Amino acid sequence: MLIFLLICLLIGAVLGQRFNILVLVPAMVLAAAGAASFAYPYTFWQFIGAVLVATSVLQIAYFVGAGTRYLPATRTSVTDSGFPAASRPHGVPTIRQL
Repeated sequence: MLIFLLICLLIGAVLGQRFNILVLVPAMVLAAAGAASFAYPYTFWQFIGAVLVATSVLQIAYFVGAGTRYLPATRTSVTDSGFPAASRPHGVPTIRQL
């Protein structure tokens, strides 16, 4: 079950980076079906708990993955001249220096 939850965590983060929130509905159905296959020999309440934990992990990972889209990318930032900071030669002045 732990490996399944880690897979749900990774899938949720990837879905959060690429898709909108509506993709969570079919993903939660698939996660519930996967959790049901792992909780088959157990009681009803253990089955419900496995489904709730799997869908919760998927949703939390989705929102964390969606939040990473808005982190600033400082290494690839563009300078005032329009060129990336690493590719601009040191002797070429920027617009502000002119």
